[in-house]
Amino acid sequence: MNPKLHPETVSAASLGGAVALSTDGLLPHERVEYWREMVCRRFAEVQISSRLGRDFSGEMLTHQYGPLRVTNVVAKAQSVSRVARQAKTESEDCYFAVILLAGCEFLEQDGREARLRPGDISIYDATLPHNLIFPEDFKKLIIQIPRHELGKRVTGLDRSTALTIPGGDGAGAIASGFFRSLAGHSAQLNDQQRTGLSEQALDLLSLALASVAPVNLSLSRSRPFSLARVKSFIDSQLGNCELDSNMVAQGAGLSPRYVNQLFEEEGTSLMRYVLRCRLDRCRADMLNRNSPDLRVYDIALRWGFNDASHFSRSFRNQFGIGPRDFCASQLKK
Repeated sequence: MNPKLHPETVSAASLGGAVALSTDGLLPHERVEYWREMVCRRFAEVQISSRLGRDFSGEMLTHQYGPLRVTNVVAKAQSVSRVARQAKTESEDCYFAVILLAGCEFLEQDGREARLRPGDISIYDATLPHNLIFPEDFKKLIIQIPRHELGKRVTGLDRSTALTIPGGDGAGAIASGFFRSLAGHSAQLNDQQRTGLSEQALDLLSLALASVAPVNLSLSRSRPFSLARVKSFIDSQLGNCELDSNMVAQGAGLSPRYVNQLFEEEGTSLMRYVLRCRLDRCRADMLNRNSPDLRVYDIALRWGFNDASHFSRSFRNQFGIGPRDFCASQLKK
């Protein structure tokens, strides 16, 4: 089936350059083959089968985040199989991270099998043989990652495919939630924001991988990437009043001493950096006219402060004015 004969099945959304594909509008007997063609074009050369036959349907919505392509997929039960062992195109030379949103997925590669439940994450190498089985209707996110982008953050990736990263707690929960938030808010972001967020997304995915990977896998020790990884973790935990150096080091997969050295090279310390980030978030909330009734101390609590006096002193030291006076000055404008 040639999709060019069915232009009504392909549409480009105007918001953020999104591309939407759907089997809606096709004759029932054409849907599985059209779906296979679209998956091969956008992902990798695979075979697809479905026991549902004429009852099959599927749709996908894709946004670009810098080097990452994030696709939301909703489809009926199916199985996907790749036999080839090399990429046919440069864009196919990549890893896929998957976050299951609904249903169940079995992912097999290199003798390993991951069983994913909603929220769980796994990765696989698009160029190598793999099998994906969806025994029921499902929803998922697929993140297409150029090989070099993930390889410069994590070593030993060939031993980390088809591993289940639980999405219910720890680094897996943080990464899963971040990717779901990206997909849900893409229409409100511009290209520059998407590119910036892609770096944080990759850092969080690297942390999640390290949490389940074999002992011979490690995160990159490149200082710029290590620092970016630490800052991404801090950003995700600013509201946690218990955030300290040990928690940051553990979350970033680094030693406390190494983390402190990274910030010393920037002329500050870890906890001074955390304090500055929290104060900046508080100030931004105070400037937000959409929340005029939010009390100053409620804002402080939201961003990890649990002592009103300490917050007030820190805010004054940073911005030269107390938080209540700052809020009052904004109301006069």
